[in-house]
Amino acid sequence: MTTPITADETVAAIAKKSPELHAILMRYGLDMCCGGVHPLRLAAQAHGVDLDEILSALNSCPDPESGGKTYILNVHGLEPPEPMVQILSKLSELGPKDALEVEHFREPVPLYAHLEAAGFEHEIEKLGEGRYKLRIYKK
Repeated sequence: MTTPITADETVAAIAKKSPELHAILMRYGLDMCCGGVHPLRLAAQAHGVDLDEILSALNSCPDPESGGKTYILNVHGLEPPEPMVQILSKLSELGPKDALEVEHFREPVPLYAHLEAAGFEHEIEKLGEGRYKLRIYKK
């Protein structure tokens, strides 16, 4: 599976990934007027587009490599057990080639046994102090 689209990628780089992603950008009014050289974050702000909304739309687009979708869930600021509850509730939405990418404030070690029991695998990446990226997908 490919890496999810981020706010720091340029509009041109996103548009080149697939015709479907280019169509989503156009639907939100983000065209190549400036050659697509601006990061999505700045382009969205300049056009009054909600960044979280367009990122969700772009990352819900089928992945051309795997045929699946990547869903994004941010659990920063939630008190336990709410992060685990939200993550586990999202698993039922995942198709066989889909992935759930979770932005978490700590490594969710207690979650791993639940994922294993439900037939999911995961990858964890520490991004910095109090910042983790957890990627969950079916075995």
